[in-house]
Amino acid sequence: MPPIPIYSPDEIDAIDRAAVALRAALDAGLVACRPGATTGEVDRVVAEALARQGAEPLFASVPDAAGHPYGFASCLSVNEQVIHAPPGDRVLQPGDLVTLDAGARLDGWCADAATSLIVADEANRRTATLLRTAGQAIEVVVAALAPARPWSDVAQDTRRWASEAGLRLVGAFGGHGIGRSLHEGPYAGFSPEHADPGSDSAFTLRPGMVLTIEPIVAEPGRSGVFEDAEPVTGADGWTETLADGAWACYEERMVAIAVDGFRPLGGW
Repeated sequence: MPPIPIYSPDEIDAIDRAAVALRAALDAGLVACRPGATTGEVDRVVAEALARQGAEPLFASVPDAAGHPYGFASCLSVNEQVIHAPPGDRVLQPGDLVTLDAGARLDGWCADAATSLIVADEANRRTATLLRTAGQAIEVVVAALAPARPWSDVAQDTRRWASEAGLRLVGAFGGHGIGRSLHEGPYAGFSPEHADPGSDSAFTLRPGMVLTIEPIVAEPGRSGVFEDAEPVTGADGWTETLADGAWACYEERMVAIAVDGFRPLGGW
C-alpha cells in the first residue's frame, strides 16, 4: 500500500479551498446539463469555471494504459455508462441520468468530487431510484467515518446496506487519499477484499487523512443475490459499463478525518 499522508489543519484548509473551487465548477456543469447540450459542451463549461476559480483541470493530464493523457476537465457518464466516460458528441436528452465527475488543482492542492442528476428533472422509476440511492450511499459511508475505525468496518457496513436495499455495488472502483496528488494512499474501496480486516489493503482511519468517498450503486442483478457489479472497459480505454447492461451512478465527496469525527470538504 502507498504511504498514507497525514495533513495538518492548515494543509487541510488549503485542500478545502481546492474542493470549494471544484464544487463551483461542478455546479456550473450541472446547470449546463440541458436537453440538446453535448457532453463536450458541458465539459467546456466545467473547464471555464475552473479557470475562473484560478484552478487547473486535474483530470486532463491523467494517463491511460498506453500513457496518453485524458485531455478533458471532467468525466460525464450517461445512463449505461458507469464511470470515466470522456465528454464528446453525445447529446443529452430529457430523463438522462448523468454523473459529472471532475478534479481541480489550486495552489498545488488537489480535489476530486462527483455528483449526479436527471436531465430536465424528467425522472422515471429507474433513474429516480438510482439517484436517490446514490445519495443515500454517500450518507451511509460518511456517517460511518470515525478516527480509529478500521476502513474494513466502513466497507462492511456499506455492503450490508446495499444488500438490504436490494442494490449492488461496483466494487472495482472506490475512493482514495488525495492532497498533493490526485491519487494517494489509502485506497478506500468497497469490494469484499476491502471489507476484509485481514487483507493487505486494510487500514485504520486516522486524524489528518484526507479521502475521497465514492460508493457506486448499480441496479439489482438478475440473480437476485447480492454481488458486485462487474465493469467492462470500452474501446476508448476509459468508459466503464457493466457486463449485464445495468445502470449505475454515484456521488463522490471529500472528507478529512478529525480527532472528533470528520470534516466535510468543498462545502457539501
